[in-house]
Amino acid sequence: MLRFFALVAIALLLFFGRNTLHAQDINKIIKKGIKELDNKQDIKAYNYFLDALYLEPENKTAKLYAGICHLHLQSPKKALEYLLSVKDSEESKQVPEYTIFLAMAYHLNEDFSNAEKTINEIQDSVFSEKVNLSLTKNYITNAKTTFGKESKLTVQNMGESINTSQHEYGIAAFADHHTLLYTSRPDLWDQDTLKNKTYKYENIFLVELDSNYYWDKPNYFTNPDLHGNDAIIQVFNNDQNLLIYQNGDLYIADRVDDYWEKGKLIREIATPGNESHGFMADNGSTLYFASNFDSHDGTLDLYVTKLDEEGEWSEPQPLLGLNSPYDEDSPFLADDGYLYFSSKGHSSIGNFDIFRSRYIDSLQQWEEPENLGYPVNSVFDDIYYTKYGRLSYFSSLRPGGNGGMDLYRVLPFDAILIEGTLTDEESGELITNSKKTLKFDKEVFEVSTDDEGKYVLEMPITSDTYFHIENVANSSEQNIVFHFGDTTQPQKFLAVPLISDGKNIPIAKFDTHPDNLSVQEQKELQNKAKTDSISTEENIQQDSVSEENVVTEELITKSEEENIIDDNNTDIAENTVESTESLNGDENVIVQSEENIQPNVDNISLNQEKSFENNPTIANLKNGKSSNLFLYFDSNAAMINEVFYAGLDEIADYLIQEKDFIIEIGGHTDNVGSEYYNKELSERRAKSIALYLIERGVDKSRIIATGYGESQPIASNDDEKDGRELNRRVEIKKVSSPQVSTVHE
Repeated sequence: MLRFFALVAIALLLFFGRNTLHAQDINKIIKKGIKELDNKQDIKAYNYFLDALYLEPENKTAKLYAGICHLHLQSPKKALEYLLSVKDSEESKQVPEYTIFLAMAYHLNEDFSNAEKTINEIQDSVFSEKVNLSLTKNYITNAKTTFGKESKLTVQNMGESINTSQHEYGIAAFADHHTLLYTSRPDLWDQDTLKNKTYKYENIFLVELDSNYYWDKPNYFTNPDLHGNDAIIQVFNNDQNLLIYQNGDLYIADRVDDYWEKGKLIREIATPGNESHGFMADNGSTLYFASNFDSHDGTLDLYVTKLDEEGEWSEPQPLLGLNSPYDEDSPFLADDGYLYFSSKGHSSIGNFDIFRSRYIDSLQQWEEPENLGYPVNSVFDDIYYTKYGRLSYFSSLRPGGNGGMDLYRVLPFDAILIEGTLTDEESGELITNSKKTLKFDKEVFEVSTDDEGKYVLEMPITSDTYFHIENVANSSEQNIVFHFGDTTQPQKFLAVPLISDGKNIPIAKFDTHPDNLSVQEQKELQNKAKTDSISTEENIQQDSVSEENVVTEELITKSEEENIIDDNNTDIAENTVESTESLNGDENVIVQSEENIQPNVDNISLNQEKSFENNPTIANLKNGKSSNLFLYFDSNAAMINEVFYAGLDEIADYLIQEKDFIIEIGGHTDNVGSEYYNKELSERRAKSIALYLIERGVDKSRIIATGYGESQPIASNDDEKDGRELNRRVEIKKVSSPQVSTVHE
């Protein structure tokens, strides 16, 4: 009996001793993370908190600090989830800035009422070196006032042919807008405040429209094998010069025939600081630029310098009235006389916002900066705005993109007014005083003609309506050409001037014939006429167009962006162009091409909304096959991007429903870097996905997270394309229960 009690006592000591050591290990890990966080190393800090949460998913201290990391790295959903999970806890009370962090998380999730309520609980006298309370309050107040207001703007993501899971930003357009330069880098976060670290390489890419007026595959414009940071800023002087950024300084590159010479440093403004961006105006004699060379805290300000008669740049002068106590960057002087720039100050609704201001010569001062507002600006970084007539480009870190900072373009309208005549297709005679139907893409509209056969139709333009810029024949003018139609029906193209004519709604001339409808389309048109038809009387009156001839329908399905153009002539007589070419693929759907198929791993995209029955990942789990999740991470990071949450949620739902098997999450890397580091990185990424599933309700005992590093390549590591990028992957597979005796942490 005594021996029995002795064994029990020993077992209890071992149990509690193991748990104590386990807790001590977690505390050590968290302390290392806090140290990195204090040093503003958010990615490194998060890796420690991830390790702690994988060991103990309900650890409140780890959740608190992981939430702060998500907040700093602009991953708002998880930030709010973690911060709310520790609200009113003893752990949150140990962080004086907790309430500010919570308000910031509400703000980034666009919950401005709760953000305002939370921030107002804090006394203005509260001071923190980690968080700017006054700036945060301004962001919340400005956002609540201006965010979500009705807007006539149309903002479009440039699509997967250009935007990737990495970061794309800073478009510089050639004059015809058929060729664009932009910058891409794998990671935005590991940057020094004065100079970009040389091991994070920026590269310039060139992309052109193909013969069908869709963006072709981008190519490197700079040498990716050279160390350093190269970023495009501007194409100027009739496409003969480039303003570029290299490792903290600005350079000018000249075009000689079909080649670009090496950039020449603008020495007069080169400083030990960071000249981050600029704009060359007045035929190259005036340079606006951003720099932190005269800043005591590393913030960027705007300056101007002019070229004198001897070819020397003058002493830079600050743009008083535009510079705030916070960062100003990316100046662009447009033809409308406004200087566009981005700022974290003024009336920003969050982080960098895009502003504009004009210089008043009579007062010799700049106007009060005007925020461009929603939907151009978001609560995330919005920057690098360039404007060409009615078309603008900018870059944004807003959610809903392809994984990082993405390139966007914006139009200052959300509809165009179509004016034309209807004629009978066979006889060519005018169709007068009649109601007829027109099809644009998959949408059917009913229009009325007058006694001259004229009709008017207001056509909605959405974020999915594809367009390109076209030079007008025998003219210096350019048009915005919108594409309508797909391979099952004739395509139609509508052209409006690129340069604004002062009208709120651009007018497109379009003479055509009525479209024949199927029986089903006729029924749908009748049903929509009962519920959705609206009068555009007020809009037509504003544009001095007779109200008698207008009946419109709301456009409720998106235009197919895969349509093919065979002719760019926008003359009225040529306006109806038909094509039955094959589709290139919807710009907003991830499609894996055959050339990217990986050996032994089925191509599975998480960006699909599928039922369990139709989800290939889940089908492979059932059949014991391995699936590539196609999750992409920032360089050296293990934090999951929010664009992949929906796919992981579906996997979690299935695993909760089917409880009879165990899965393995396997992380893999290429061979760049040390073998030890790659194994550690791949393991953390596997843990990150495992933790996400656990937090969605999957039992931890059913998930194994393994880092294989570079040990199991599925392609050659000799090159990037079809090589290293394929080896950087995360796979999920079913592990039969008898093979697993324990689940290792």
